[in-house]
Amino acid sequence: MKKTLLYFIILLLPLTLLAGCGNNARPSLEDRIGEVGQKYPASYEGVIERLKSLDVYQQGTHQLVTQDRGTLIIQSPSVDLNEYLGKAVLVKGTLEKGIGDAKDVLTVSNISYVDDSQSAELQAYENQAFGFKFSHPSTWIVKESQEGLSLSLAETKVLSITVFSDQTDLTAFVAGREKAQTAEVTIGAQKALRIITGTQMSFYVPNPPKQKIYLIEYTPTINSVDDKTGADAEREEFYNLLDTFELIYLNQTEGEKCGGMKQIKCPEEQVCQLESDGKYAEGVCAPVGGQASQSNCPFIAPPSNCNQYRIAEYNQKGCPSLYKCIEEGADAQASSYRDLNAVGVKEASTGYYEESFDDKTDKPVEGAETPGEEGGISADGSTELTEKAYTVPDVSAVTGVYANARRGFSLLYPKSWYFASFGAIDGALWKVGFANAEFEESSASLITLSITKEPGGSAYKKIGDVYYVLDGPADLKPVMQKMADSVEESQ
Repeated sequence: MKKTLLYFIILLLPLTLLAGCGNNARPSLEDRIGEVGQKYPASYEGVIERLKSLDVYQQGTHQLVTQDRGTLIIQSPSVDLNEYLGKAVLVKGTLEKGIGDAKDVLTVSNISYVDDSQSAELQAYENQAFGFKFSHPSTWIVKESQEGLSLSLAETKVLSITVFSDQTDLTAFVAGREKAQTAEVTIGAQKALRIITGTQMSFYVPNPPKQKIYLIEYTPTINSVDDKTGADAEREEFYNLLDTFELIYLNQTEGEKCGGMKQIKCPEEQVCQLESDGKYAEGVCAPVGGQASQSNCPFIAPPSNCNQYRIAEYNQKGCPSLYKCIEEGADAQASSYRDLNAVGVKEASTGYYEESFDDKTDKPVEGAETPGEEGGISADGSTELTEKAYTVPDVSAVTGVYANARRGFSLLYPKSWYFASFGAIDGALWKVGFANAEFEESSASLITLSITKEPGGSAYKKIGDVYYVLDGPADLKPVMQKMADSVEESQ
């Protein structure tokens, strides 16, 4: 009996010691797991900067540098954080615990300047019918019309935004209106085209889900010869407006399209709910006495540590579903509408140019210049043109494998080459570029693969009801033919 009692006491002793540890005991596994993903309301003061480090496992698009709490990772689906870069602000939102080694992330819902005097610098403007929003200097007066709007300083117009409806092909639309050279830039996470005529800068910006194209035209009101400081300041205000220019996707109205240039009628027992009172206003069909349904686009975080990014894909409801990073790294130099900071009165900027090449011979077209991202204007004012240089690879070198899980296909390409996927652009269902050096723009591809509904190009292969079209210089046709022959769709 004594032995049995002693044995029981020995077994009980460790449990008693553990219980005596009290509050010093380590939290249970369940409690520790419960912390991950927890969300708490929070507010911080600090200066907003771009995210300086790239981590595929880390959420967030910007960072907030505080005096007492160090650096905090932040993001926001409703506030344009780029508008507040370098500013001392108070942010409020929801702090979410990070998973593993990932840092906590604050999703910002409200932001304000620490210095109240700065709040009057910019004024927000939003137009659901036109499909865009931006911020502008509070001294600029907005005047709306059926075709768009204008912004004026006193009685002098600074810029105008014209809205063109029922337009889906940016390149074709601009080519049909303009003869001047165009340069590709990014505005509102979209591929946009810039044109410079004398002192005026024009930008064509598409809104694919709403089938609209916006023409933004800026004309300086200050003569840079008389007042260079004032002209530079005004141009910087215009650039800041472009920085904040966003397309509106939230509260997309669902239903059959009606009205517009084609004056589309609704089915019986439905009425057309127009977006405005304009002659060619658009709308959607809704039940008589009822309202068209609304849907909100989910927040898709853009790539972290990305100076410029574009929307690469939309879902069936017209919401952005995938972004593509144009320039990575905190110090990356992305091509921008700010490249031309020397535009003055009676001073036509020549921009930066690369030679134009004949599609069939790949030889420079004499006297022709097209905007690009290579070459430029040298210090002495002469034009520096960049010529494409490559060696035609042997067909036997076409052994690299490119596989696209999103579209479900694969093909071979020159093994030592690079590739980049550009998504649904230029009228193609999907477009991929291949080149002998690293590149980021579709125009820099030596060979392009486009998934289309029609045959064409230098070589193609039809699978089902689509064509895989390869296009490029004539001397690369044997390479493109082998690439086309190798196309296979995933089962």
